[in-house]
Amino acid sequence: MGVMRNWVAPASATAVVAWIVIPLAPPESDFYERSVSGEHRACALERVIKPRQGYSYSPEAFESMIPTLNGSLRVVEGHECGQQTDLTHVILEDRAGTRASVFVTRSPESSERRFRPRRVGNFEVSQVRTTRHRAFVVIDPQRTRQLRAWRELTLDRLEQFLKQQEGS
Repeated sequence: MGVMRNWVAPASATAVVAWIVIPLAPPESDFYERSVSGEHRACALERVIKPRQGYSYSPEAFESMIPTLNGSLRVVEGHECGQQTDLTHVILEDRAGTRASVFVTRSPESSERRFRPRRVGNFEVSQVRTTRHRAFVVIDPQRTRQLRAWRELTLDRLEQFLKQQEGS
């Protein structure tokens, strides 16, 4: 009876609390993925969010960092924006007018990781994290097949670029 009271009861209570609380806490990357999918919609598609004044970049500034699939994608613009976090936002467009976004933001120092692409709302978000940055590619899921190779190549290049910037 002493074992039941001293060990099993506290362990059961801990398990119940963990079962209730842990699923309510969103995974670490959810905040960022929701943010960038919302920014993609608001800034690249609906144009209701304006770039920060004085923080726009020429499309040529990103051409060496972001592949354009032999001209089938073009960099439309690059700027700083973000409602919830500071983002460097690069907007790309294909010949049919479909837009994709690439975002880069600083993040707290952590281990490097590549996340599997996830569906967030109406978009697919891919993410790579370096020691001090996160980079995202946001695309329309209907275009995933055509843009899959581009997405992976873009994440590879961004990861290499950010590691160089961080000195690793």
